[in-house]
Amino acid sequence: FLRGVYAAARLGLAFGAREMQVTVDGTTHPSRVTLCEAANTYRIAQAVPIAPEADIADGLLDIVILSDLKRHELRPYLRALRAQMHLGLPKVTLLRGREIRFEAARACNVHADDQIIGVTPVTITVAPNALKVLVDPRL
Repeated sequence: FLRGVYAAARLGLAFGAREMQVTVDGTTHPSRVTLCEAANTYRIAQAVPIAPEADIADGLLDIVILSDLKRHELRPYLRALRAQMHLGLPKVTLLRGREIRFEAARACNVHADDQIIGVTPVTITVAPNALKVLVDPRL
């Protein structure tokens, strides 16, 4: 719970959209971005359902972009996100692809599993069948 409060406080203080180019499978989508998430499962962070249609087995990443939100729009959009109602909102874009490149005029932090792992530009590529899972045959 406290991590969520801390993250919300940091977001509020550092709030602002950035000029970014998101390239999905060779097609570039320029945008002013408040939040951009590449997900292979539907939940991120503190169980936030960012990509409700994501399928870990389809070989694609779901890219959810919240474009140019103003400070007064942040709370309603975050509520809609929690309620899984955000995909129909006007400033939300959903893209799908195998290779995604994020570029920004000013470097942005890149997070993976709640850790900063680098800065933009970054390319993320799906590696099909890269994860092997062992299952107890009694299940």
